[in-house]
Amino acid sequence: MNKTTEPMPYKYRSSQLFLLIGRNLLPNYVAAHMLLEPGGTIYLVHSSATETAAQNLTKILVREGFVTPQRISIRSGHPEAIWTRVREAALEALGRSSTGLNYTGGTKVMAVHAHRAMTQAGQELRKPVILSYLDANERQIVIDPLGTGREYCHPVSLAVQPSLHDLLCLHGIQLVWWAPLRQPFLPQTAGVLAGVHVSEAGRMAWRDWCRRLKKGPRKFHPSTVLRELHLPDMRNLAHVSESVRSELGLPPGNIKLGALKPLSPWARLASNKAMEELAAWFDGKWLEHYTFHQLQGIAADQDLHREGMGIGLQTDRSKTPYDFE
Repeated sequence: MNKTTEPMPYKYRSSQLFLLIGRNLLPNYVAAHMLLEPGGTIYLVHSSATETAAQNLTKILVREGFVTPQRISIRSGHPEAIWTRVREAALEALGRSSTGLNYTGGTKVMAVHAHRAMTQAGQELRKPVILSYLDANERQIVIDPLGTGREYCHPVSLAVQPSLHDLLCLHGIQLVWWAPLRQPFLPQTAGVLAGVHVSEAGRMAWRDWCRRLKKGPRKFHPSTVLRELHLPDMRNLAHVSESVRSELGLPPGNIKLGALKPLSPWARLASNKAMEELAAWFDGKWLEHYTFHQLQGIAADQDLHREGMGIGLQTDRSKTPYDFE
């Protein structure tokens, strides 16, 4: 994979860029950053079904300093209506300055007839139109030879790096205030627990202790019970408790689960929720934190950026796109 962060050559950028809006806005976000000249104008071609998506993209782009995009509403299932509306807008744009169309988003019908309309408008005014699409498999933007006379491919793998917050906002999704976690909790102890689980005897011993956290197969005890629960002091698990003591700088003696709350990422949550998160950590989520810690160790070498763990949704999950994660 080409890891370039080089900007798109200026000759392939345009001062007026048309984008087709579908339900996945990430290609549009990438195209806006790579194909628009500084200070240029974006035109969002959308249907009634993707009007909200266009609004979401507008909010993010304006927040990042882009000129407020223009909106072009079309009827997505009517080819000639799409052609007519896009051609009219393209003729007006081409009369002012350089114009481009990235036809990655939207429906196939929108892509075909918007492409046809832009090409027709360019021919009528005898002006070039920069046509492009995002090749997701190769992670590159392809400049269509029909508009420029020759094909050009530009890698985008690291050129645009949206934050997790922006990726979710593109879908109209809000996180709870405490997510995602930027640092794992008790990574050293998580490593100790990984060692405990190497043997079947260790795994069974840990599961036996974890049963104390619950009052049934799935439900944890209330916080009043959990906060009084001592970490294991039996011989084969005492080193787990010692690791917790070492990491958090706790004094000698038995460690109650409640003593960890003010030192945890969930310190500001309500008591019931905080204790439930702590219980879940010991019951198995320690493995997620262990994995996150390992990923942090290779982040620089593998070009991982803005790493975080845990997507806690403020938005009703039933109202989010089925594949947003």
